[in-house]
Amino acid sequence: MKNIKNLLWILLLGFFVYYLLPEFANGMNQNDADNFAVLCVILFNSVYAILSGILLTKFNGFKWYYSVIIGVFFIPAVLLDYNSSTIIYSILYMLEYMIGSSIYIRYFSK
Repeated sequence: MKNIKNLLWILLLGFFVYYLLPEFANGMNQNDADNFAVLCVILFNSVYAILSGILLTKFNGFKWYYSVIIGVFFIPAVLLDYNSSTIIYSILYMLEYMIGSSIYIRYFSK
């Protein structure tokens, strides 16, 4: 139960990063909205994927399927906020989650 609770907290944070953060672009002109979308996809979502890998590995241990959950959780955001060319980033976020897990295992676990 504790593992599920930790995962739900991470997914709640992911909901904010993947879904609510891009909504701030709605009031912007087209050029600014495009720039903000790129910033979200490249910076904010990547940082979230790495940090979620570190945190979930710290609290729940390494579970390979968490990386799949983090990547798949982004796919509806592609349909809602981005164009279809950003679907490839779901795979990138899976890899970044694994990098975050590796960072925790290598440098912080004893």
